[in-house]
Amino acid sequence: MLLRSATPRRSEWLSLLCVIGCVSSERICAGGPGSGTGDHALAWFLLVGAGVVEACVARVLELDELVEHFTLLADETALLRNKAGATRLGVALMLKFFVRAGRFPSGRSELGDEVVEFVARQVGVPASELGFYDWSGRTIKAHRAEVRRVLGFRECSVADAEKLIDWLIAHVARAERRPELVREVLLGRCRDERIEPPTPDRGG
Repeated sequence: MLLRSATPRRSEWLSLLCVIGCVSSERICAGGPGSGTGDHALAWFLLVGAGVVEACVARVLELDELVEHFTLLADETALLRNKAGATRLGVALMLKFFVRAGRFPSGRSELGDEVVEFVARQVGVPASELGFYDWSGRTIKAHRAEVRRVLGFRECSVADAEKLIDWLIAHVARAERRPELVREVLLGRCRDERIEPPTPDRGG
């Protein structure tokens, strides 16, 4: 068992973080965002664990799944009115992915070809245009902010992180110790609280 005691100490969560989010112990020990260290850093990296997924090939979705999870609604298309080409497609995909997963995709690898093509047809942009979308930098940060605003989510603050780590220790650790399921529970909690779990490149 990764967590051995009935009420795990925060130091035990550090070991779990390395498994949940593929976060290195060296990075955790180096400190968290800004000038925060210790518990603040640990809390942030717990949430980083929720926002990061292991690199993998996206599962192929059936047509009924595409219709259920990736059909753009009228109020969602309003976000795309002033956008064209790769930007229009990229933002539409990030929006629908977030609605389904409670977080943003880490990159193109998390979006199956059938998903890209399904959304591309709805926004009137060739699927191949996604190859020109920039998955890093200031532009995508602005796009994420737009999506969060439309969906009513906010970025995770240090205070939010502290509350979430305390909630995990109090309500989850005794019942569930498998990292992948702890991550799933944490993502659900973040969704309920309307918080976007941060990723390492945005952890500050």
